[in-house]
Amino acid sequence: MQHRRKIKATVASDLDGTLLVSRSAFPYYMLVALEAGSFLRGLILLASVPFVYFTSVLPKFYAEDVHPETWRVFNPLENVTLLLLAQEPGVLVGEHKKDAVVKEFQFNLPDLGLGDNETDHDFMSICKEAYMVPRIKCEPLPRNKLLSPIIFHEGRFAQRPTPITALLTFLWLPIGIILSILRVYLNIPLPERIAWYNYKLLGIKVTVKGTPPPPPKKAVALSREREKDAANIKSLLEEGDLVICPEGTTCREPFLLRFSALFAELTDRIVPVAINTKQSVFYGTTVRGHKLLDPYFVFMNPMPTYEINFLNQLPKELTCSGGKSAIEVANYIQRVLAGTLGFECTNLTRKDKYAMLAGTDGRVPSNKEEKA
Repeated sequence: MQHRRKIKATVASDLDGTLLVSRSAFPYYMLVALEAGSFLRGLILLASVPFVYFTSVLPKFYAEDVHPETWRVFNPLENVTLLLLAQEPGVLVGEHKKDAVVKEFQFNLPDLGLGDNETDHDFMSICKEAYMVPRIKCEPLPRNKLLSPIIFHEGRFAQRPTPITALLTFLWLPIGIILSILRVYLNIPLPERIAWYNYKLLGIKVTVKGTPPPPPKKAVALSREREKDAANIKSLLEEGDLVICPEGTTCREPFLLRFSALFAELTDRIVPVAINTKQSVFYGTTVRGHKLLDPYFVFMNPMPTYEINFLNQLPKELTCSGGKSAIEVANYIQRVLAGTLGFECTNLTRKDKYAMLAGTDGRVPSNKEEKA
């Protein structure tokens, strides 16, 4: 495939085996069955693998399966209008791919047709140019080669659920549920020193670097109303040290969201703490799902891992007392923590995350607001 200059183009492309390396759409339909349905639906789908074939879309996992040969054709193009065609008959357009292309583009037939199978020849024959993607074993395109990174995504599965992975996950599920309940409730009544040993016993990996504060900190919920939260934080700071998460949410990918500058306005004693969590089977956070289940999904992983790094206290000259603005302080700490974690800084916020994934601003309405 030769390098193409930057041009506008319409493209009709087969999906499985052409745009994606994988020729099986099962993992993506399994994700939809689980996330939009239930574990029961996923189990039924797994049992029906020998008899049916499905396809669907989930951006994060599709981004991890992009075919490098197809990408060489797509990359030089801009303003692409793309029609995706499924491989198997009866799914989406199936054997009627040519009819679907004609119906979609009418008299302005596609500039480019992409396929990997003889069944693709019909629709490719009406395209101005056509490429057959070779059936060779290859690794998916590295995600850092894509035009833009996928920062936000939803769903509980941390791995692409191929039939084998899905089977192993369902076999692990009853063990994981029992283990999760033990991990959640056994540690609550234990003193901190004993709880550390219990973490190891139950397979929870916690690594700590730096010097942590001696007493444990209590958890306090914020209202996300700036003036109210500022007053609450001031009151808590008078009682002692306070832990604040300036992102206001979590990000599954190696990126840091923009920090709220409120903490920098209220104190000059700032100790940055870098926290990284690792989950191998289930994600422990959700935007559209049941948040009550978040801790249980975290601890359903075989070995949930927490890496905590306490950095040095911020010098006074880098705080608001040293002449810096609160925003400058917040941005500096964001860069320091990103460098420690090996992450990238972004200007995205909690509101952006919830707007993209759920179409809301991420606020939980109070009882008064709900009644109104």
